[in-house]
Amino acid sequence: MPSKESPSSSPIVYTSDVGFTTRFRSRFSSLHPLPTTNSSPTAVDKKNAALESSFTDSSKLNLNNAVTWTKMKDVCNDIYSRNCQISQGEAICLTISDKYIAIATSKGFILIYNDAQKLLCKIGSRKETTDYGIITSLEFSPDSEMIAAGYQRGHISLWKIGRPENPSIDIPSVTNVKPADQKPIHLSGNSITGLCFVGIKNTELISTDESGTMIIHRFSHTLFRIPYSHSDYLMGPNNPFHISKRTQHIILGFSLLPLGSYPQKTDNMRILAIITPHTLIVVSVAPRLRNYLRIRNPHRPEDENIRNDNNQIFGSVSWYPATIKKSENKYYPPILAYYWNNTLTILEMYSDDLEGNADTDSLLLRFENKKVWVCSEQIVHIEWVNSDILVCLTISQRLFFLGRDSKRIALLSVVDLTSKHIKNSKRYLNMAGIQNIDYQNTFKAIKSNMFILGRNSFYFGVLNTWADILFGQIKDGHYIEALETASKQYKGDCNMDLIRLPRDDELRHQIISKHISQILDASLNFLFSDDMTRLPEENKKSIASRFIDSALAACSTIEVKPEIYDTLLEKYIFTDLEDVFFNSLESSILNGQTGNLPPFTLKHLFQYYISTNRADTLEEILLPYGYLTIGC
Repeated sequence: MPSKESPSSSPIVYTSDVGFTTRFRSRFSSLHPLPTTNSSPTAVDKKNAALESSFTDSSKLNLNNAVTWTKMKDVCNDIYSRNCQISQGEAICLTISDKYIAIATSKGFILIYNDAQKLLCKIGSRKETTDYGIITSLEFSPDSEMIAAGYQRGHISLWKIGRPENPSIDIPSVTNVKPADQKPIHLSGNSITGLCFVGIKNTELISTDESGTMIIHRFSHTLFRIPYSHSDYLMGPNNPFHISKRTQHIILGFSLLPLGSYPQKTDNMRILAIITPHTLIVVSVAPRLRNYLRIRNPHRPEDENIRNDNNQIFGSVSWYPATIKKSENKYYPPILAYYWNNTLTILEMYSDDLEGNADTDSLLLRFENKKVWVCSEQIVHIEWVNSDILVCLTISQRLFFLGRDSKRIALLSVVDLTSKHIKNSKRYLNMAGIQNIDYQNTFKAIKSNMFILGRNSFYFGVLNTWADILFGQIKDGHYIEALETASKQYKGDCNMDLIRLPRDDELRHQIISKHISQILDASLNFLFSDDMTRLPEENKKSIASRFIDSALAACSTIEVKPEIYDTLLEKYIFTDLEDVFFNSLESSILNGQTGNLPPFTLKHLFQYYISTNRADTLEEILLPYGYLTIGC
């Protein structure tokens, strides 16, 4: 699992083919022809049907799913068991770090798991729920050594993972506030809606509540190691009781720019993006609070127009830090993604010094290369999966995978998550009677991994790589589609960012080419097993024709060894399908898709066309390509 401070240390890892090769060989090392004796007609029919289904037309298949979802069984057995729900309550909140998974329950407990699904510790007790209400927000520190929890009544507690018995720091909410009191506080009764550690240390924390108050807390210790905190307002009225306009201080979401793999002048400035129903603002928290960008919502300019038909407000914001892609030797600046309702916008951020002054106060932040994408339905949450892919979760629980290139935002894939029954929380904003559906605590995406807290199961999702896609098709016996998919991957005719293939042609060709040859060999072993001879003649020819068309197309895509044509021909001669082979080869040659043929194939080509009295066709095939001088 990735680090939150350095999610870009490896923004796109191009999958090694070692694992794929191992799985591929393992798959076919045990592949043998089925026995031909003592088989009942029913069994034979089933085998024949299986063989035919293995070569189904690829246009009718939909195996290229973007994500493989897996239930985390050990976690599920804990949090969804009846005993756990009675003693610890229902799972309601989720957060992820590079080391741990944390799940909060409705009775005030926080369960910490490692990436092996082992329960490491249980934090909290029912007392917290009784005193502070349920947990409404969770966040790990950058080093995963601490976890912060925000509660329904405005209280915040911080624990050290290694010392879970008692909170190391408590930040209480306040019930009675004097009008003259200017101390930054969360008023009791206002749920904490967001938490975020600042920087690489565990000494600063930003919190927001449903009244629209945003506070930065700074932690330290006295001489006698007694912890204390100092707080400052970042947003919201100085007095939380004062609300001049009900929707004025609603905070829909905020995001702190993480540290990336490429150093930035802004690394020490704590760049923070905040989105409200009316405005997106970008500010620096250090060395002082300073505003750098303000964008007004173009579609909802007035208070009375910010709600949709269901009295809901939707909007959020997410940063991805600066990265360097070693494979391309290219720099990518920090990216800011935000949305209101169904309109998503992406901006790139650049920093410039004013008059050669290197001081952070003199930095000018520019936001350029604006790209806009309009979804067909309401967006309720966004997350960066990696530096190239952003996911948008919609109100119907569909997941849209979006890729960014130099010109536009591209829709890469759509995944239906309805069956996952993602949990959500309803919260009221700013005491204005506006109710939001919140998924930020139940859907997380980090370094190409996704986590879903569902109603009945806890899921881990990973983006399918090019190798996963090929192996899945081969595993299910769809060899024709595997050949076609591999050819498309070789040519780059696919979503390369989504399946983690390099854009560099030479590198991509090097990865894919040998697997096309392996798929051809494996397909031949399966196709021309004893079961093939038992198929009806019409079905046998149909399957053989579809396969050889795909095989020759794959051979034309890569520079295969000429001997592969001999291997293909031998199989077709052995099964009395020589005419099928040469009909397809003829079409391939006349279309300029086949190069030089080896002597064995060329010899049989002569013999076949002479024996079928098609000398004119033979001349047409051979002369344009100079085959008459090859092997003769």
